[in-house]
Amino acid sequence: MATKHVAVRLDEQTLARVDALIPVLSTAWHRAKRSEVLRALLHAGLETDARGGPVNDGGAAPRPPG
Repeated sequence: MATKHVAVRLDEQTLARVDALIPVLSTAWHRAKRSEVLRALLHAGLETDARGGPVNDGGAAPRPPG
């Protein structure tokens, strides 16, 4: 599978939340990297969106059903 590189700029609060998830995705043999946490969050969000699940959009108006 070919991959593309993407760069993002995150504020300190968001970065702290990402870093807080590193232990959750780490194992005894491998410490998760920020990129792995971001990838997991992105995949989880896309799966939730594909199922039409709730989205935490920072208080924006809810999406119409369908």
